[in-house]
Amino acid sequence: MQKKDKIKKDHLFDTIEHSVTKMDNEYGANFMEWIKNEQNCKLIGSHLKKYINLYRESKTITTIKWISADWTLRSIILLSRVLLLDPPKSLNECDHTKYKKSVPRIMFGCIYTWNPIFIGEYLLSVTSSLNNSEKSEILYQILNEFNSDKLKAILTVLDKKCNKELKILLLNKFKNRIYMNNTDKWERTDSFLDAMKFL
Repeated sequence: MQKKDKIKKDHLFDTIEHSVTKMDNEYGANFMEWIKNEQNCKLIGSHLKKYINLYRESKTITTIKWISADWTLRSIILLSRVLLLDPPKSLNECDHTKYKKSVPRIMFGCIYTWNPIFIGEYLLSVTSSLNNSEKSEILYQILNEFNSDKLKAILTVLDKKCNKELKILLLNKFKNRIYMNNTDKWERTDSFLDAMKFL
C-alpha cells in the first residue's frame, strides 16, 4: 500500500472510530465494544446488508475493514456469508440486481491485500454452500478484480482445492475474458492453470 493510500485509510478509520465513540458518549452506550466483538459477526452482517445499496462501495469496504480489523478469518467469513447469501428481502428487482453486483466487489475490496493462501481459503469457505455454477460466478466476479500476478497466485491455491466441474466452469469464464490492457491477454488453453499464461 502506498504511503498516501495508507494515510487516507488511517484517516477514514479514525473518522469512523470518532463517530462511534461520540455515539457512545452521547447515549451512554457501548456500541464500540459490541460492533468490534467478532462473536456478533452474523448479527453485524445482518445490519450491514441493509446499507449496501445506500452507500458507496468504498465506504462499506472501509467500514467492514475497520470493524473486522482484529477478527479471525472464520468470523470474517461468517459475516461475508450473511452479505453474500442472504440479501435483504425488501429489495425490488432492480435493487436486488444492484446488491448482487456490489457484494462481490465489496468482498474483493476487503481481501485484496491478503496473502493468496488466505484469499483462496476465504473464497472457498464463503461460497461452500453454493452449487458449482453459482460458486463459479461469484468466484469469477471477485477474481476478475485482481491484477495478473495476484490472480495467478490465487488460482494456484484454488487449483488444489476445486473439483473438476468447478475448474471447468471457472476456466470457461476466464477463457471468454480479454484484458483491455495491451500487455495482458488471456490464452485459450485446456488446463486450468494454463489459463493464467500471459502474452
